[in-house]
Amino acid sequence: MSVKSSFDNALPQTVGRGREASSKGKKIGTTGRGIGPAYEDKVSRIGIRVCDLYNESLLREKLQRSLNEKNFY
Repeated sequence: MSVKSSFDNALPQTVGRGREASSKGKKIGTTGRGIGPAYEDKVSRIGIRVCDLYNESLLREKLQRSLNEKNFY
């Protein structure tokens, strides 16, 4: 496993389901597996990677940024 691999967690699934539930008649038919939100995190560089687990300050910073965004939903 590469240290640059994305670290999977439940937040993208929760965000995907929340977005779908709040779309009121304009649902896109998500699978609910969090693939879209997880990819968004990766591309926007707020997703957690394995190497982030070795740097506590960076991990805390990324978690805080991610939680701030996810709590919006």
